[in-house]
Amino acid sequence: MSRLRSSVAVTVFCVLLLTFCAAFAADADRENAEAREFPLHLGGNPNYVFVWGNDWSGDYIVRDSLRIVRHAAPSWYEIAVEVAFVGDVLQGNREIGSTRLMDFEYSFEQDERRLLYSPEDNSGWIYVDANNNRGMNAERKAIAEMAYYLAFGKPFYGYLSGFDSRFYDAAGLTDQRIMVGIGSDGTGVYYICPGTIHETRDGFSMFVKHGADAESMKDYIVEYMLRDGILYYSYYIHNLFHR
Repeated sequence: MSRLRSSVAVTVFCVLLLTFCAAFAADADRENAEAREFPLHLGGNPNYVFVWGNDWSGDYIVRDSLRIVRHAAPSWYEIAVEVAFVGDVLQGNREIGSTRLMDFEYSFEQDERRLLYSPEDNSGWIYVDANNNRGMNAERKAIAEMAYYLAFGKPFYGYLSGFDSRFYDAAGLTDQRIMVGIGSDGTGVYYICPGTIHETRDGFSMFVKHGADAESMKDYIVEYMLRDGILYYSYYIHNLFHR
C-alpha cells in the first residue's frame, strides 16, 4: 500500500510539474509575442503607416491616399483613406495582400466625439464605439484615429481611448514637414495642411493653421467661393481641436 501511495504521489508531482512548465512556457510565449513590435513603416517606406495588427496580420495606411472628402463647419468631417493589409507581419512578411478604401465620418457634439464608418459598398454608416477595443471595432477605430491625426496633426480620441505615444509616432509628423507655409501677417505664419484641399462646384476649401509657434497655433477651415466672377472667402475657428 505504501508503494502504491508513493507511486501516486510521484505521478501527481510529475503532472503538477509538467503543468507548471507548460504554463510558464505559455507565459513566455505571450511575453515574446508582446515584445515583438510591428514595423512603424512597411518595408521602411514612410508612405505606409502602421495602425493596427494582431498575430496574423497588420494594417498600414497609405499616407498619400488620404483625402478630406467633405466637411461641414465647424464640427463635421469625412475622411477617406486607403489601407493596405499585410499577412504575417510579425513573421517578417512585407508583401501587401490586399488594399481597401475606407471612409470615416467624424463629428463633435458638445464635449463628445462621434465616429462612423462606411463599408466599401456604401450600404450605410456603422457606429464605431470609442470604448470598445475588441475585434473589428478596435481595428476601425485605430485606422480612423490615425487618418484624422495625419490630416490635422491632432488626435481625435487621443490617449484616453488606448492609443499610446508609439501609435502616434508611426505618423512621423515630427520628422516630416506636413505643413506648407504660405505667408505671415506679422503675428504668425499661415500653413496649409496637405490632403485637406476640397474642391466644390463654386470654389474650394482647405485646413489652415496659424500662429507664432506650435503651442499658439489656431486651426481654421477656410472656404473660397466664386460668385459672379468675384472670389469670396470665409473661415471657421475649430476650438474643439484644442480640447
